[in-house]
Amino acid sequence: MHTKTLKALSGPHDRGIRTTWLHSASTLSGEMIARVGWDCLVADMQHSMTGFDEMVRLLQVTTNLGATVLVRPPALDPALIGRLLDAGASGIICPMVSSVEEAQLLVTACRYPPVGNRSIGPIRARLLFGDDYVAKANDGVLAIAMIETPGGLEQLDAIAQVPGLDGLFAGPSDIASSLGRSPRMDTDDAVVVEALGRIAGSAVSAGIMAGLACETSAYAKRMHAVGYRLFVTGSDLRIMTAASKSLLAEFGP
Repeated sequence: MHTKTLKALSGPHDRGIRTTWLHSASTLSGEMIARVGWDCLVADMQHSMTGFDEMVRLLQVTTNLGATVLVRPPALDPALIGRLLDAGASGIICPMVSSVEEAQLLVTACRYPPVGNRSIGPIRARLLFGDDYVAKANDGVLAIAMIETPGGLEQLDAIAQVPGLDGLFAGPSDIASSLGRSPRMDTDDAVVVEALGRIAGSAVSAGIMAGLACETSAYAKRMHAVGYRLFVTGSDLRIMTAASKSLLAEFGP
């Protein structure tokens, strides 16, 4: 699962985990991004057009190149989470976790008995990670809860203390919207920044990692000082668009 390396980068004195979203289902795009050298990749199913079969192919291409890949499913769906882990995902970043009960459901979906209730049948994961996959998966698979709703913010400290949870991940746009603020990335809105600080503080106090979606490395470095250690910066589609705009601009008006 290669997550020991990620955990080693997420301590209080470490530089943090540098990663980006895979929003495209293109295996060629995924292959190219996987060769760049990010610490890991986060393949998205919530805000992308990627379906399960496409995600399996994306996982095959990227993990066969040695990339560690986390997946964000569209919702807290234990059956889908199990299939994604069986397909070779090294962890789950689950959206819209709003209560202790939902955080517990996430953890149990990612863990084999007796810790959880994930069904045993890791067809591709065993090929990828070895015959001892089942024995080591409970310690290796990452279960990360996205905090982005009023309920999640209200139960923040209790969610962070759920046994087996590996991290809290802030969704800045949905947090802003839930607080009645303008949703945007890399925000300077004091109300949203305060909420982001609370999320990082709860994670640090619980001894788990804090993650954040952002657009720039400058903002990631700023939030590193707050306690964040997992930075999903930009995306394959944003990178492609920015490079295309930059190249076109070189021609002038």
